[in-house]
Amino acid sequence: MKLLGSLNKHVKIVRSVFGILLSILTLFFAFHFYAGLTYAVELTGNESGITVDQTELFNISNLYPGQPPEEAKQPLKIKNTGESGFECTISSKLTEGDSRLFNILKLGIKDEQGNTVFNANLKDINNQSLGTVSPGQSKLYYLTLELPLEVDNSYQDLSTSFQFEIAAASEESR
Repeated sequence: MKLLGSLNKHVKIVRSVFGILLSILTLFFAFHFYAGLTYAVELTGNESGITVDQTELFNISNLYPGQPPEEAKQPLKIKNTGESGFECTISSKLTEGDSRLFNILKLGIKDEQGNTVFNANLKDINNQSLGTVSPGQSKLYYLTLELPLEVDNSYQDLSTSFQFEIAAASEESR
């Protein structure tokens, strides 16, 4: 019975974590407006799943083709305060706006040491591994957005909104 209770607890954690969405990750592009609002995001994994300290990661205007990605860089911290480790993945999904812009935007993910975890188009992020987060451990990632040099003026004044889903599977349930 104790084993069943422990398994149910881990299933509950995994379900909670899978259900969390980093929504309202909005990206606005208007080549002649400037908003400049950005926020850091911290995710905390505990007995009830992952919690989000901030909801908005990017809100960028005036991003231009070839702009250095470091100018659109935001931290993402994943912290495990629970009793078991979990494997984290990230996926992206277009929520509104122009799909052409969503499809061409490049997302870079680097770890705290500057090692590239992922660098490709937003549309291609589907269950990309962010690694394992052990109990009591934190992992810090830096996310960057880039508009490739090859885009032309047809992308001017386009906007797109997307969300990231951070999912985790308990090491004990795998």
